Amino acid sequence: MLKFTLISRCADALPLAASMDNTVDSSFADPDKYKLQAKNIFKELSLNPPPRLLTITSGEYSFHLLTDQGVSYLTLCESKAPSYLAFAFLEDLHKEFQTLYGTELGKTERPYAFIKFDTFLQKTKKVYQDTRQKSNLSKLQGKFNPVKKSISDVLGWVKEDPVSQAVEMPPPAVLAGGGIALLILILMVMVYFFR
Repeated sequence: MLKFTLISRCADALPLAASMDNTVDSSFADPDKYKLQAKNIFKELSLNPPPRLLTITSGEYSFHLLTDQGVSYLTLCESKAPSYLAFAFLEDLHKEFQTLYGTELGKTERPYAFIKFDTFLQKTKKVYQDTRQKSNLSKLQGKFNPVKKSISDVLGWVKEDPVSQAVEMPPPAVLAGGGIALLILILMVMVYFFR
């Protein structure tokens, strides 16, 4: 259900903590694409404050985002998974994170300053993925009512994610002379923006 989790400061999109999931999930295609989307979501939402609860769909997955007290908690799940479980998970993270690090949030300057929070992240993730526990959590259904948007609505992309767009090569005649230098420059710019 839960693919990965990121925690970021709202004001400047500084990543504070993340789940360090070392297990290989063969059903999760292209995790780097979704991690890049998550970072871009945080950047966009630092400019445009989100509602407290937000679900962003991206293909067969959904980003669930809880924003409170200047911090955004984001997790990626399969779209078919119940969103109330994701939001209950994020609510638990929020409570523990604020208890442990609430007074330090404004002081930190380096990314992933609270990476040791991963231990709590992993323990909590196991609770929410245990099918026996899910039956107890069903009482949460209806408690969370997030705003729902698509990835293109949030990031302003017109048709598709630029990470997945293919680079079209110009015909060989265009590459003659200065065309090669221009192509190299374009490729360098693309690598810089999409890394």
